[in-house]
Amino acid sequence: MLDLKEYAAIAGKPGLYKILKPTRTGVIIESVEEKPQRTTANATAKVSLLKEITIYTTDVVGSATLVSILETLYAKYPEGTPVNTKSDPADLLEFFGEILPDYDRERVYASDVKKIVNWYNLLLGYNPAMFEEVTAVDEAETAETPIAENAAIIAEEAKAVEATSEAVAEVTAIEEKVEAAPEETPKPKKAAKKAKAE
Repeated sequence: MLDLKEYAAIAGKPGLYKILKPTRTGVIIESVEEKPQRTTANATAKVSLLKEITIYTTDVVGSATLVSILETLYAKYPEGTPVNTKSDPADLLEFFGEILPDYDRERVYASDVKKIVNWYNLLLGYNPAMFEEVTAVDEAETAETPIAENAAIIAEEAKAVEATSEAVAEVTAIEEKVEAAPEETPKPKKAAKKAKAE
């Protein structure tokens, strides 16, 4: 997973910032650009950590993390997005629909897409290694589980499903037999013999 815990967007300031360390009055930040500049964001500044940002969707979950969106962008466009942030809003939204098809059309605006595209291009230009590391981890995890092992797992799961189906069939057969069997009418109890008169 893409590690964004050190990166943030700050309300009223363009671009992205790397959180360096806290101070008594706020945090020291460094701009994400070719020539980084350090400054201090005071305690009243609205700092949004990228790892906590989500985008509205219309699926059951209701949102998608910015992390997952940036990873999808890298998978599709490892050299940078082909869309210009100064493009027509409709073009930006159409492009975003390719990245996140179920984004909420009523609550996600072209300005949001513009920010995401800008952030992706900044991070890719500033620290491309962070994306490459994620790709390397994904490839390593895939390589750890060989095809033969996957086939064996699938075969075992199929056996389990088959065994379950057979058990269900047996129970069903028993239930059908019970339902088909005639109900036994209880025999009437013999009347008690009258006691002999003395």
